[in-house]
Amino acid sequence: MTNPMNEIPNTNNKVAVIGRPNVGKSSIFNRLVGYKAALVHDQPGITRDRKYAELKIGDESVELIDTAGFEEGEKQVLTQRMNDISSAAMAEAVAVMFVVDGAAGVTAADQGLARLIKQANKPVILVINKADTKAANENMYNFYSLGFDDPILVSAAHNAGFSDVIEALKPFAKVTHNVDLEPQEPAPYFEDIIEDEDENIEAPYRPDWMRVAIVGRPNAGKSTLVNRLTGESRMMTGDEAGLTRESNSTRWEHDGLGYELIDTAGLRRKAKIDDVVEKMSASDAIHSVAKAHVVVLLLDANHPFEFQDKTIAAHVVGEGKPLIIALNKWDSVKNKDEILDEMNFMLEKEFSQVKKVPLVTMSALNGKGVETLMGPIEELYRLWNIRIGAGKLNRFLSDAVIGHPPPLTKDHKPVKLKFMAQTGVRPPTFKIWCNRPQAVHVSYLRYLSNGMRQMFGLEGIVFRLITEAGDNPYSTKKR
Repeated sequence: MTNPMNEIPNTNNKVAVIGRPNVGKSSIFNRLVGYKAALVHDQPGITRDRKYAELKIGDESVELIDTAGFEEGEKQVLTQRMNDISSAAMAEAVAVMFVVDGAAGVTAADQGLARLIKQANKPVILVINKADTKAANENMYNFYSLGFDDPILVSAAHNAGFSDVIEALKPFAKVTHNVDLEPQEPAPYFEDIIEDEDENIEAPYRPDWMRVAIVGRPNAGKSTLVNRLTGESRMMTGDEAGLTRESNSTRWEHDGLGYELIDTAGLRRKAKIDDVVEKMSASDAIHSVAKAHVVVLLLDANHPFEFQDKTIAAHVVGEGKPLIIALNKWDSVKNKDEILDEMNFMLEKEFSQVKKVPLVTMSALNGKGVETLMGPIEELYRLWNIRIGAGKLNRFLSDAVIGHPPPLTKDHKPVKLKFMAQTGVRPPTFKIWCNRPQAVHVSYLRYLSNGMRQMFGLEGIVFRLITEAGDNPYSTKKR
């Protein structure tokens, strides 16, 4: 049973994971959801934003919120912002999982955080991590001084005690609608399309939550954009570059449709990355591109399309993902016409295989132009899933060959293009059966690709055109 696109689930099954820095919150978070949803490192303060992931419990689920380490009494601007985000997660949740370090024992910060959690007046699950250590055994009874019910003992490092945590989470689980975000693989060569030769068949599949990854260099404004779109301060922002250290997804409803916005860490050239955490962050961002349905490359309009931006864009295109270029901080640009001309020239030059990549100008800080992102996102996703009937494709192929026949082979033999069909989506993939596939020159394939863009409106997306030896694979098949 699919969820109508205009009916987004509205259930509060969220549990915030709260604790001091480096007590193992992200490790516990990962153990519960079953994969590395959050970055983990010995260095404290890796998690800085709210990170959401689903824990399935039978037919129900709990949405866990991983948070930054809370430090009571800290006045530094960065720490205060992290505390604010953690407090917001606690306010958003229906319950709190309070994680403490069994080896360290009860600290003054734990006691202060316990007081803050009690003020929220929500159910609390006290989890003692590193409970398999000798020090934890000696400290165990001291944790009752925090004023909560019996603690649950776990070891994130050794994956022990988590069945008890899941049992404690069951009262907060709710039935939520979640479908596989990836559609079924199409039948070979889209046999259903062959039956309807004259019509474009649009893919009916649109996930309940379309994944939109926002990538770019540090300090381009990615987190500010997510906050602006959602209308909430879910991601930490500031003038300091590199505040986001891991990819963070947040679900957001717009005009009755669901989006999963993925805020990624700023990407720099590999040669400039020497910090192990930043290397982990970069790898995480690249992985987010692979999972995305649409990718927004956010640029600082005052320094558009530098070398690293080209590298990021090339990677997105190479993955076959729909790409949108967004020029942020547009309100601070004085030579707007010059910048636009330069950008259009650069896109035409660097990405000849993707004509007319959407270019959006905006200011995430004040919101101007942000709304114009949504149209290209939906349109590129539609094109990424488009299915074109074989009848239309072969009429196009026939006209193209008549207008410009393929060049002869080196030994002056003719190249015969016999049949064309679509064989895949995401990105759209088309195959031409012919007598000499190796002899079809890349320039001729480019000619056909340009014609297809114009004929079928495939501007702005990557699509693939390949050749294969053989005749019409459907010629002997009953129709």
